[in-house]
Amino acid sequence: MPKVYRLAEQRKRSRLTQHELAKLSGVSRPTIASVELGYRGARMSTIRKLAKVLKVKPEDLTERSEEYMATDEGRIGKIGAYSGNHNA
Repeated sequence: MPKVYRLAEQRKRSRLTQHELAKLSGVSRPTIASVELGYRGARMSTIRKLAKVLKVKPEDLTERSEEYMATDEGRIGKIGAYSGNHNA
């Protein structure tokens, strides 16, 4: 399942709460919260539902932002990718 890096950013830009996004998209609020916190990825069908409500392309939710790349998690992911660690 793809990681969704920008869901919270796009949801807030649309001025929606998690509850409102859940109601409009048919995706449960606990799922939205888990995806936003990075605890889990999301199926492409879920990403498409969320993107439709947020009026963005699915890739707008899955691409890493510049802010993400500046975090420790982003740097660790980059280091892991360059060090031959394929799990990063």
